[in-house]
Amino acid sequence: MDAKWRWPSIPCGNKVSWAAIVMAVLVEAWVRWSWDATRGVPGFFVTDAARGQRLAENYDGWFAGVPVRTNRFGFRSTREDRLEKAPNTFRILVLGDSVTFGHGAVHDYPALLEDALRRWRPDIDWQVWNLGVPGYNTAQELTYLEQVGRQYSPDLVVVGFFLNDIIANAVPHQPGVAARASAAALAFAQRHWYSYEFYKRVVLTLAWRLSTNDSVR
Repeated sequence: MDAKWRWPSIPCGNKVSWAAIVMAVLVEAWVRWSWDATRGVPGFFVTDAARGQRLAENYDGWFAGVPVRTNRFGFRSTREDRLEKAPNTFRILVLGDSVTFGHGAVHDYPALLEDALRRWRPDIDWQVWNLGVPGYNTAQELTYLEQVGRQYSPDLVVVGFFLNDIIANAVPHQPGVAARASAAALAFAQRHWYSYEFYKRVVLTLAWRLSTNDSVR
């Protein structure tokens, strides 16, 4: 008697995994289809193991209602900045929060400072680099400087300070391998998955609705 052919059985766990993958693809496709083009591309902020978050490299989109670009180093700039310095270069790093970054402003004050310096002494190659990141406190700014200070070779460092920059300060630390790997994975998702913000919004909304703790709400 010939054995009857049957469809291969798929374990229940595999079915759930495939269903989750298909659902994730559909959600990503829906978010991309309904995406508001005026928002630019996702991934303005990405996770950083030491600083909590940072600006993405080569971002070209919108933030706080104005067009914003970052360079390959991940700070606000509309040009191709280089690490190499000419003999007449004077490089200024400006650390700070959203005020330094230029929240909602087309022209940030570090860029305006550079323009003024070049008008004053055009014989000098003035470079004022805007390292401001919205939401940063002084501990994050110090960590940022420790990460890039030697590489950027500044001649002067300026810290833009606002009163709330001392809130939630912590001693800078060196993250371990696991923390760096996790941050890198999250940063990739934040930059390339349009649906990341959708999931984040869903989770935070559920946490707010289900929580009975007033401080959480």
